[in-house]
Amino acid sequence: MDSGDSDATLVVNKPYAELRPGDVLRERYVIERLLGEGGQGQVFLALDREAEASAPHVAIKILGGSFRDHPEALKALRREAAQSRELSHPNIVNVYYFDRDSDHVFMVMEYMQGQSLDGYIQQHPDGAPLDEVWKIINACGEGLKYLHEHEKNIIHADFKPGNVFVTESSEIKVLDLGIARITEQTIVNDATLPFNPDTLGALTPQYASCEMFAGITPIAQDDLYALGCVTYELLTGNHPYDRKTAMEARAQKLEAVRPAGLKARQWRALSSSLAYERSGRPESVADFMAAMDPHASRTGGSSLPWIFMTGVMVVVVGIVVMLNQISSDDEFLDDVQKRYAAAPDRPASADKVMGWLQQADQSVEMGMSALQRSALDRAVAHLRTGSSSAYQVYQLALVRAENMQDKLTAAQGQLRISKVFKEAALSNSELSPMDQVTIACHGLFINRYDPDLMSFVRLNQSDLSRLPACKELITTGIVNFE
Repeated sequence: MDSGDSDATLVVNKPYAELRPGDVLRERYVIERLLGEGGQGQVFLALDREAEASAPHVAIKILGGSFRDHPEALKALRREAAQSRELSHPNIVNVYYFDRDSDHVFMVMEYMQGQSLDGYIQQHPDGAPLDEVWKIINACGEGLKYLHEHEKNIIHADFKPGNVFVTESSEIKVLDLGIARITEQTIVNDATLPFNPDTLGALTPQYASCEMFAGITPIAQDDLYALGCVTYELLTGNHPYDRKTAMEARAQKLEAVRPAGLKARQWRALSSSLAYERSGRPESVADFMAAMDPHASRTGGSSLPWIFMTGVMVVVVGIVVMLNQISSDDEFLDDVQKRYAAAPDRPASADKVMGWLQQADQSVEMGMSALQRSALDRAVAHLRTGSSSAYQVYQLALVRAENMQDKLTAAQGQLRISKVFKEAALSNSELSPMDQVTIACHGLFINRYDPDLMSFVRLNQSDLSRLPACKELITTGIVNFE
């Protein structure tokens, strides 16, 4: 040690706000200067007396004083640090351990130079195109995906711009993983004092899902809500719900505005990640990233299966129906392509067909939004029955497109509409039973091969004569229930 260490004093009963250069924690970490502060405490640059000379510095995060009031907090945080040491990923910060020195509960982690994502967003008040910020979004997603797919299924539970660090060498690191999860699942069980997540900094209101406000154990879909919020801020410079909490936004029925430049599949992914209910969000970060990827092809696996395979349908029908669904999807697509394989009598230009496909994609989005609000008539008009509905415009592309890939894209669009109807019929508890049957008939009108829709409609045959959409199936000969 150099002579400068002789002036260092052992920290005893000093509030963390009063830490000064030269103070020492655990007779090992010499505080050099304050790096920053946030909801969970302050971060200091410190010299590790026991570190190798090539990397002598660490970052010390002093956690909020409320941790002192929960006897189990430090034990839980130490267990978390032990688990964190098992992690190895370029987008996850290295956490060495948690410790305590008198009144100070602190976390020791790798020292990095750069700025938090908060700073980056402030420097881009109008946001940036997806191509420019994709590296950041992708790195955050890769980090979260690694945590979720870890054998211990780690949930971050407090993902936000302040917990993402952009180094001077443009590395992206996710910070503070697991602290919120530990405080919610472990400290809350300590009956000595009531759990206060705001005091502990364990929950950041603007990035917390409705389920987290309700105290439900966090899962991957809760991290996805936060990732959706951060992605939206990177693209627009603004929070999707004007910095209102998910609970406030849901109560006010707010809807995020589509960022400029996003393709339909990307907006489907982003808007779904911002859903107020878990059932409406992607099943995994991997699904979200695949759909958001600006380098992915239009039809390269971006059908967003989480929208259609959630809730009651998954619980009831399981793997068998998933396999049947794949078969029925192929049957539908094969049938449509065969029917429209011939060259069109009045071919349309490629640009015009592309415009139709984009128009139809937008109508699907409007229809899905209307279904979420239980505005049934409006949803059906956007999706199938209106003269400029998504189904009709896709049909126009099928009839007049010369390129078979465009025809396939249109057929996949119609298939997606059928699945949107199916999801609403089987899983939307806000619809009346009669409305659910009506929606199922609309879906079956498009895809007569879907076994789930067929079974659902068969179970409700007594209502068919009273429902115009279902009578249409019979009178047109699309479906025979005998």
